[in-house]
Amino acid sequence: MVPMPRDPQASLNDLIRGVRKFQRDVYPGKQELFKTLAKGQSPKILFITCSDSRIDPSLITQSDPGSLFLIHNAGNIVPPHGTPYGGTGASIEYAVSVLEVEHIIVCGHSACGAMTALCERHQGDGIPIIRQWISYADATRAILDTVAHGADEAQRLERCIEINVAVQMHHLETIPSVAARMAAKTLALHGWVYHIESGEIDVYDPLTEGFKSFEQAYQGQTSIV
Repeated sequence: MVPMPRDPQASLNDLIRGVRKFQRDVYPGKQELFKTLAKGQSPKILFITCSDSRIDPSLITQSDPGSLFLIHNAGNIVPPHGTPYGGTGASIEYAVSVLEVEHIIVCGHSACGAMTALCERHQGDGIPIIRQWISYADATRAILDTVAHGADEAQRLERCIEINVAVQMHHLETIPSVAARMAAKTLALHGWVYHIESGEIDVYDPLTEGFKSFEQAYQGQTSIV
């Protein structure tokens, strides 16, 4: 039996219902916050993560509107200094130099399609824009081929996701505005890997160049986000 095609209007209807629910049930309880935000924004955290529809930074961190300056792109990639930045570079510069955020979080995630393509060397076959974009993670694949030789497919993808977070943090350090703020100790970088299936977050430790649990990484701290 051939399945009936889904009505495209159904997904739009879901969105319409959601907006109406927000306006009716959510907005009134946060009206004063939104009135304040209408005058300007002053987020303290830049959150760079994947465009994947399963990743919602505000939900994961339970942050109110105005708390996070968000960048979403395929593979949570940061083009290094000297390459075409596009919207990602412009947003980073604005967050660091104009908004003067105090923390940047690079957040990868489990089951990442961009990292799967990188591992399998597909890199968006037949899709030139994707191929070019993922090339900014070439260092990730080069490191992966060295440290994960002989690993099975699942282990290789897990390591790729972790390595990519560290690589993109290093790319951030090549951006002059970021480097200057870090030298002044007014900006800190954090690397996270969010596990969709469990809700757990692993955090990059620059001292060991490995990852530890969220609780281990932020033991005694209560206000990163």
